[in-house]
Amino acid sequence: MSGKSLLNFFMKSKDQQPTSANIPVQSFPSPTLSGLSRAQLDNVTDSLAVSVSGAPGKQKRRNYTPKEKALVARYATSHSHAEALIHFKSQFPKLNFGMVSRWKREYIAHAGSSLSSTPVDSHR
Repeated sequence: MSGKSLLNFFMKSKDQQPTSANIPVQSFPSPTLSGLSRAQLDNVTDSLAVSVSGAPGKQKRRNYTPKEKALVARYATSHSHAEALIHFKSQFPKLNFGMVSRWKREYIAHAGSSLSSTPVDSHR
């Protein structure tokens, strides 16, 4: 399916042009049916358009330092993932199970590779 026919598939009619947020304004109820004033309805329309189009106020992802990751992973290694989440939730509010799991896996892999790269004294 070409890009143009795909766009037409999502349009109500073939002659309708997409709006800036790809939300046709006529799909919203009139102020008399919704019980909202025209200003309130315009505000809702604007906020929906912003949220659909990739909001300018969108929060940036939090980047964790290797030291922070190692701290959480080390704790999760000696405790459970759930205990690590509870322990670090106040310090890292957006921490989730998948992050702890991945960091622990990377921490163990790194610890294993650093152990295998150190020379072993075979004369003991």
